[in-house]
Formats: sequence, structure tokens, C-alpha cells
Amino acid sequence: MDNSRHLKTLKWQMRRGKLELDLVLQRFSQRHSLEFLDDDELVALAELLQLPDEQLLDLVLKNEAAPTPGHQQMLDLIVSASSYPAQ
Repeated sequence: MDNSRHLKTLKWQMRRGKLELDLVLQRFSQRHSLEFLDDDELVALAELLQLPDEQLLDLVLKNEAAPTPGHQQMLDLIVSASSYPAQ
């Protein structure tokens, strides 16, 4: 799969059924262009987006430990983007 198609797929997968996740991921995508994430970050994001909404929300809220340090770094980036008001 080419990179632009992969990025479009990730952007689509960031649309979630839970409003809380949708808002957090929307803010993340507004603040961080996926094109500037490195390959490891994109893999971590893709893997996180495969999780059910409840599990992903638990990870975002830190109610559950991230499976790997790479996932934790991506979660930290997602959460930091949603911590400040959009400009």
C-alpha cells in the first residue's frame, strides 16, 4: 500500500464511535500532520487504532498500561495534543 493511501486509511480509522475518543483523535490530527510521523510512530498509531474503543479509551485515560514503549510514546503524543485548546 502506498504511503498516501495508508495515511488516508489511518485518518479514516481515527473516526471513532465514542465521542470522547473522536474528540481526542480529532485534536491530535489537527495538531500533528500524520505525514510528519516516522514509520515506527505510524505503526504504533495503526496498531492502537485496531483496538476496540473501550480499550483505546482506557489507554488514553491511563486506566490501562500501554502494550509497548512505542505505543506509550504515541499515546503521550495523542494526549499532549488534546491537553491544550485548539488555536
